[in-house]
Amino acid sequence: MERTINELNGTACLSWDEVKQKKKEVYSTRSFGECITDIHSLKSALAAHCSIVSRKLRKQGSLAKRLVIFAHSSPHENNYYKRAFIHDFPIASSDATVFANAVKNVLLSIYKPGVRFINVALAQ
Repeated sequence: MERTINELNGTACLSWDEVKQKKKEVYSTRSFGECITDIHSLKSALAAHCSIVSRKLRKQGSLAKRLVIFAHSSPHENNYYKRAFIHDFPIASSDATVFANAVKNVLLSIYKPGVRFINVALAQ
């Protein structure tokens, strides 16, 4: 009751940080200035996204039970190529190492020689 009276009198009792809900999905996506054509650069880019997603999850106190891993070439090229894989974890996590292992498991399925990847991403 006291908080309601204070609010009605113009005194803020809650900040936006206190009422802000956790995100249900967390993304990390990036377009490159230069296309990626080798598997090592693709792996490195996806690993960087693992770190970003895990940091975002930890910041809001969340865990991921599923990870979506994808990469694609430019849709303006003749041979547009897009691959995405969903990796479900037996135990929810926010550990970048766990996410990087998931990327490692699907990397050979995503990579295709000759493709000029312009964008990679991870989503939870």
